[in-house]
Amino acid sequence: MDIQKFRIRKYRNIEDSKEIRLLGNLTCIVGKNQSGKTALLRALHKFNPLVIDPYDMRSEWPRGQRTARNPKQIVCEVCFKLSSEEKKGLEEITDKPMTTDNVLITKDYEGNFEFTFPDQQDLFPNSLHPNDIDRICNDLPVSLAPVTDQFNLHIRECIEEVKRLSHEGRFD
Repeated sequence: MDIQKFRIRKYRNIEDSKEIRLLGNLTCIVGKNQSGKTALLRALHKFNPLVIDPYDMRSEWPRGQRTARNPKQIVCEVCFKLSSEEKKGLEEITDKPMTTDNVLITKDYEGNFEFTFPDQQDLFPNSLHPNDIDRICNDLPVSLAPVTDQFNLHIRECIEEVKRLSHEGRFD
């Protein structure tokens, strides 16, 4: 997949970068000192870093709006162009012809990803929406029997791991 365009919102000094299109193999970001060039690239890097580096609302939310913090706020939105091999792979999964060349992926402050195919809404008609996944994860059982605090801690850690993996799309 190749990045076609991206957009950053509510990150450090960036209220809304608007859509930034990448043309060709070289893109140049130009601006005055302290205008947000590094913040823009840092937010894009945190979209999918090699080493885990989540968005941190406490230090990265725009300063003048601290009372309006929202963990569901989308920070980074990236549109990728699918290769012909990727389109074929999706056609095998969905049993439908791919009529779109693009996938739009968003990531919020909680680290949740959402994938959409802007030009093809019916690609995964039987898939769970992230809200359904959240509801299922919130209904996971907890221990009713008296157990130690350490055991309860392990239960909570397991539930958080299930939530994290499900938001990454690792579920059936």
